[in-house]
Amino acid sequence: MTACRSEPLPEAYGVYARTGRALERLEQAPEGPSQHDAGDSAIIVLFDNRLAPGQDLTGQIALMQLAWTRLAVDQIVPRQDAEPSRVTGQRLESWTDFNTAALPVDLQPVEGKQNMLLVKPKLPLRDGIYSVYFFGHSFPFNVGSQAVEVTQRDRCFDAWRTALDKNAGFSWNNWLTQAQNMQAARTAEGHTVLKTDYKPCRVYDEAAPRIAREREQKRAAAENAAAAARQRQAEAEESRQRLLAESKRVTTTLGTFTVFNTDMFGKPEGDGFRLTVTDSSVRGLTLTDPDPRHWTPDNSPYLTGNEADEVWFCHLYNYRAEPIRDGWARIFLEYEKDLFFASDAERDRFVKTLIEAGEAWSAKYPNVYEVSERCSG
Repeated sequence: MTACRSEPLPEAYGVYARTGRALERLEQAPEGPSQHDAGDSAIIVLFDNRLAPGQDLTGQIALMQLAWTRLAVDQIVPRQDAEPSRVTGQRLESWTDFNTAALPVDLQPVEGKQNMLLVKPKLPLRDGIYSVYFFGHSFPFNVGSQAVEVTQRDRCFDAWRTALDKNAGFSWNNWLTQAQNMQAARTAEGHTVLKTDYKPCRVYDEAAPRIAREREQKRAAAENAAAAARQRQAEAEESRQRLLAESKRVTTTLGTFTVFNTDMFGKPEGDGFRLTVTDSSVRGLTLTDPDPRHWTPDNSPYLTGNEADEVWFCHLYNYRAEPIRDGWARIFLEYEKDLFFASDAERDRFVKTLIEAGEAWSAKYPNVYEVSERCSG
């Protein structure tokens, strides 16, 4: 069958919508509401040199009624095939995200026009937004004065996306799933979309109160857990402070030594002064190795000495015990402080006292001192 030549036909190449005697050229544009209107009996007229006889037109021509994709409903799962740990909805508002199958049409040649083809829908077009797909390009048009409102009401869909939580714990299954979906879409938060199902908007509208209620329950549970954790932390800190205060009241003398300061040339000078090691002097010391050479800034004692006023020697590390020389033995301390002893035996007794005191203190008051407190009074 060929079309009647009395009906209007275009003179220039293009895509047209013809309703009765009215012929309107459609513009190539993204899918969505258009400035072009047509009636429910509209026929599409294609005029293009690619329509020459013998051309394979499979998949090159289609007429679709567009749908409105309102929301992306993201169901975040900790692993594939698991139940969602949370569900969130965000605006998508897309005319291109989801389209239904092509409408049934008849393709009819035009007598005397070998590059022209008529696309005649088999059923009248309902009010809505349509698009002609011609060689991969979209040519939208409207049917009915309320085309947008009708589509957003009657052809409204939400994209239900199942997405793998990017913060899920490592497992080989999750790793394999991520590897198999390297090119997959991502949610706004960066989760990998595993699959998408399009459901009528009423499905989400009916489920929204339950989703909101479950989300509120999870939020309240998380807040309660955080409050409980803060309470446990406060109680632990209170206990630590009690032990801290108790430890500072312990002043048992463990050893008394005569030590000497150095002059500007690094030599011992004066008559020396008495340095007393008490069990409170070494608080904060945690020994993992009894060898003082292995002490670190975070695991080291401090001492009290009396010369004129109380003197604090913090962080006894980088320890180096030198042999007797010129009648003196010394321990090198950080901050370029040297403690000189009159003999190797006196120096070794001093080190042994520190080790034993530190071990005893650490056993009685484990994990009481923060690093920042180890050099405070």
